[in-house]
Amino acid sequence: MAKQFSTNPDALRIIRGVGGNYWVRSASGEELQVQAPGIFRNQAVRPMPGDLVLCEATSDELIPLRMTDITERSNELPRPPLANLDLLWILIPLAKPEPDLWMLDKMLTIAYAQNISCRIIFTKQDLVDSSACALAEVYARAGFVVNLSDPTSHALHEELRSELHNRFVALAGPSGAGKSTLLNAILEGDYMPTGEISEKLRRGKHTTRHSELFPVRGGYLADTPGFSSLDLAQAGVTEESLVQSYPEIWDKQNDCRFLSCKHLHEPGCAVRGAADIDAGRLERYQAFRELLEKDKAYERKRN
Repeated sequence: MAKQFSTNPDALRIIRGVGGNYWVRSASGEELQVQAPGIFRNQAVRPMPGDLVLCEATSDELIPLRMTDITERSNELPRPPLANLDLLWILIPLAKPEPDLWMLDKMLTIAYAQNISCRIIFTKQDLVDSSACALAEVYARAGFVVNLSDPTSHALHEELRSELHNRFVALAGPSGAGKSTLLNAILEGDYMPTGEISEKLRRGKHTTRHSELFPVRGGYLADTPGFSSLDLAQAGVTEESLVQSYPEIWDKQNDCRFLSCKHLHEPGCAVRGAADIDAGRLERYQAFRELLEKDKAYERKRN
């Protein structure tokens, strides 16, 4: 994973973009508006929040900086537009609403294609019995970083606070996943009022017009409204990266009868065979099939 902050000491991070206007945060913490030159538009270059940019001074007191270059991105999401994420926290409720595992797998697939590390946080543990928590074990066995959370998960909250340091972390998850509750727990006592961040992120969930990064503990935090509605191909997902984003399928495919097995209808498919005898694998396999078929349908439509 690429480092969170550019090794170029002169690079500034775009923290907000609204209607073609951009703001960066200086080393001293000052927010400054920056111009995007017309040549960017001519070359179809679109600055994004999270971009690390080089700037020069202008004579305009209101817009004191002008972008001269955008450093190479480690990753990017087109909606909402975000670049250079270090980590994605995916929050999935175990109850109220019921967990949407297809959405979870889709977000994991997109994150894998974009080289974004993930942490899955199953929330509302206090509302379910131990059998519902077995869901977390399915993803942990597949190799993902998984946590169970409720309002009293103090050790996890401290771990997440540490993880924010010097990183660009984004939140993802359905409405009702408990993002505000988690934020109120992990940002307690931060120099930026917890309620202010929670309220801004909550408002952000209802608009995809712009993205905004909030400085927290030496790093940045952002919400990802609209992320889960992305088309796979639009997010850079290929058939190969889709398979690779399912570690239990990637590891098993060498046991298939045919090297060209797509793990759909082919005889002697070891992936299907393993799914048939493991309920956890079966649910993941069904999500994999649906994502693969949707990706193929998108490709046919595009061509």
